[in-house]
Amino acid sequence: RKHDQLSVYNLLPELNKNQLRHYMHSLINMGYLLITEGDYPIIKLTDSSKDVLAGSQPIFFKRILARKDKRLKAMSADYDAVLFERLRQVRKDYSREEQVPPFMIFGDKTLIEMCSFFPKDIEALLAINGVGKVKAGKYGEGFIEVIKQHCVTNNISAQPVDIIKYASEKPELSAKTQDIAGYIDQGHSISEASLKFGIKELTIVDHLHKYLQAGNKFNSASLEPLIKISAAERQEAVSAFEQLGIDLLKPVFDRLQERVSYDQLRLIRLGLLNSCAD
Repeated sequence: RKHDQLSVYNLLPELNKNQLRHYMHSLINMGYLLITEGDYPIIKLTDSSKDVLAGSQPIFFKRILARKDKRLKAMSADYDAVLFERLRQVRKDYSREEQVPPFMIFGDKTLIEMCSFFPKDIEALLAINGVGKVKAGKYGEGFIEVIKQHCVTNNISAQPVDIIKYASEKPELSAKTQDIAGYIDQGHSISEASLKFGIKELTIVDHLHKYLQAGNKFNSASLEPLIKISAAERQEAVSAFEQLGIDLLKPVFDRLQERVSYDQLRLIRLGLLNSCAD
């Protein structure tokens, strides 16, 4: 298709696919891009993007770390492996105290980023992906204390976190995503939302995921009618997420010997993420 002959080809070679996807979703949530509906959706510019292209409207992104591979392989040279294990213990202590799975405190990706930038105060901690004001206030000092002790012992200086927080603390969401979440929070089901907005049920779920990623919560009871597996299988899935982490679906899919579909696992994970959102 001669894409390699376009003037904009490979303008961001330093970013991998996951990072590019993150920025694309951010632009969609902010309302600068939109995805058309139908069997063959495409990404289009919105009216709001004109000022951005003209250079008169700056955009601020929250930077994400590149994943080394599908299992994150966090113990590479980019991360402090010793500190990572110490922070896992801090997380484990909090999870026992709260009687919740460890991922409901902080996910592995969040700990990995802490082990890259060594935040030594709440402000720096808030710049880490996965840390919001509620969790920072609740658990922050415990993690910061261990990080500071580790840095003093090993003569490590804090690294500047190359992150500019959103001006409003949370990314902007498209009007449709907000309308869908509002409709769900009024007590309507996902099936009803699908009919009202004229899109598939799983697309409604995608909008709710975006709403959640922006730091919000929604009425997770709306997910229940879509979960078709038995109570025993559901508990197995929840236990697998608790043991293997919530970042990736395939390890859980494999642990359950492919008895629970990816779509069902996405729904269960979304409910778990919603339950532990700031």
